[in-house]
Amino acid sequence: MLGLDASELTAPLAAGDLELLNTFEPHTGRALSDRPAFESAYTFFVDSDQHRFPKALALASEMNIFARLTEAEIELASGDVVPAGSLLVMPSRNDRATLASFADRLWDMGLDMHATDTGYPVRGPAIGNSGNRRFIPASVVLASGPAFSSLSFGHTWHLLDVVSPTDHTVVNLDDFGSVDWHRVNVLVLPSGSMGGLSASNLEALKAWLRGGGTVVAMAGSATWASTELAGLEPEQNVKPDKDPDELAWDTTDRTPDEKIHTLTYAQREARGIDRRVPGVLLAAAVDTTHPLAAGLDGHVGFHMFSGAPLPVSNSGYVLARFAAFTPTEDLQSQTLAPRIGGSISPTNLQRLAGRPAVTHHRVGRGNVISFASDPTNRGLNHAGMRMLLHAIHVGPSVSGAQPLGEDDDEHQGSLDD
Repeated sequence: MLGLDASELTAPLAAGDLELLNTFEPHTGRALSDRPAFESAYTFFVDSDQHRFPKALALASEMNIFARLTEAEIELASGDVVPAGSLLVMPSRNDRATLASFADRLWDMGLDMHATDTGYPVRGPAIGNSGNRRFIPASVVLASGPAFSSLSFGHTWHLLDVVSPTDHTVVNLDDFGSVDWHRVNVLVLPSGSMGGLSASNLEALKAWLRGGGTVVAMAGSATWASTELAGLEPEQNVKPDKDPDELAWDTTDRTPDEKIHTLTYAQREARGIDRRVPGVLLAAAVDTTHPLAAGLDGHVGFHMFSGAPLPVSNSGYVLARFAAFTPTEDLQSQTLAPRIGGSISPTNLQRLAGRPAVTHHRVGRGNVISFASDPTNRGLNHAGMRMLLHAIHVGPSVSGAQPLGEDDDEHQGSLDD
């Protein structure tokens, strides 16, 4: 086994490019009187590379702000460079009082903004151009019930309700039949199983997805969503590209199943640990060119408790991929990447290395976004939670159902309206 002290699970990579793990705490270090006046500008931006950026997206949804997401990096005449995926807000398309309140609240959250008085940047698409995709506010349902891990549900609810407040409605899996899916565009599935979903509710869910809905699923639910909703072959969940190499220094028990009775109690206990993943932090590289990951850090750590990789089709996208593992003949010269800390057998490490950590598949006009692990686990992984929040808030804007140009400005409301 490859085991290290559990304190290594708080390795800096899990926090992203941050100085502290408590960066979700509200910022209170500046007065509203210091906020620049953006209301009279041609447009103002909220940069996507800020760690609190999902709060800006959640607030824009809550206040029904008309905005766009920058499709590419934009350089302004001031010399400021706006990252891809940033929020682009045009005062002319929003109520002035609402916009002032929006800017005040962003400033109070500690989010930085900057403005321009022209629609023509030095570099990048024209600011009013429909090439900058329309931001579609997220109307979120968080699934609950005994089919899901109570810890995963609790952590996800806390993330959406307390850590990064996001308007959402909690719906028990048994009550899916009563949901007006026309008023929802994001379904969040905590880790668990959807086996209890009735056939009629499953068909309604699939129709909603094909019509433009976004499903964001974690761990066990991600396996279900990838196979049942995205239509991938279940065998892809467990079948590696090649059999793991047998390493001279690997002590993993390889006794055939029919000979397990020959092992001692201690040997059988060790064998069980070898075949599962007690808990490990693995490094993954993020595809920051994808709209769902624009503005994120290039690397993130994920806590894994399973050796089963996510399936992905040739038409799908890998938003984050576990780093590669290069085996050597002796442990002293072995680099254990992608492992950062925790326990995992060499066999499972090879099974996960180089495989998808987060995937995105189009289903009709909708999206299935799958996380191989639960980023909310214990609230430790702020970079992973930010990626999850980004998927929730940006998912509807990359849906094939999103309006472009000067289409209807009305946004979908929440179930509580």
